[in-house]
Amino acid sequence: MKKEDDWILEEIPGVLGLIGEAAIAPASRFLASRGKNEWGRVAAVIALEKVAEIHSDLKERCIDRLASQLTDYGHNPETVNGFLVSSLVHLNATSKADLIERAFASEKVDESIMGNWPDAQIALGLATKADFSEEELAPTFEWVRETDPSPKPSALDLGLPLKRSKRKKGSKSKGDKKPDTKASKGFGMAPAEASKLSKSKKKRR
Repeated sequence: MKKEDDWILEEIPGVLGLIGEAAIAPASRFLASRGKNEWGRVAAVIALEKVAEIHSDLKERCIDRLASQLTDYGHNPETVNGFLVSSLVHLNATSKADLIERAFASEKVDESIMGNWPDAQIALGLATKADFSEEELAPTFEWVRETDPSPKPSALDLGLPLKRSKRKKGSKSKGDKKPDTKASKGFGMAPAEASKLSKSKKKRR
């Protein structure tokens, strides 16, 4: 799937949810296909959840399809397992609690999607926060902040011709000028000097 087609994954689940019963079989087949795009399979999971939410008479069928796929947790990508668990929990599928527990025990569930097994039990109404210690409720993953984007390459880096400023005859170049001793707030100073000046001012305050 092309990167520019990612928006389709956001639209398809809602459309299939509106279609209802006719969407269950194709969504389930796509979800069960191990060779399919991972995020396409996630879209199929969400589609089945949407069908269940919009058409209450189809809820149990959708839960069974989602649970059936979760039984393959050993082969599913962790992301797919995470969304399968999330959808089952959102649909309050308490009858599938044992299956969800086994999936978590296999350590093949992406816990950044909806949490860990204690979180799932609380969401399903099978337990309360008081039943668990802080360690049990603590996430087992760490969010990694994106690093600052790398600086844009200069014209020199790109091998582009540099623009040269035109000087009038008799005019002095920037290098010929005497340093301005009256520079204030760091202007006209090297970055390191300006930084030191700023820090010293903060200390005086």
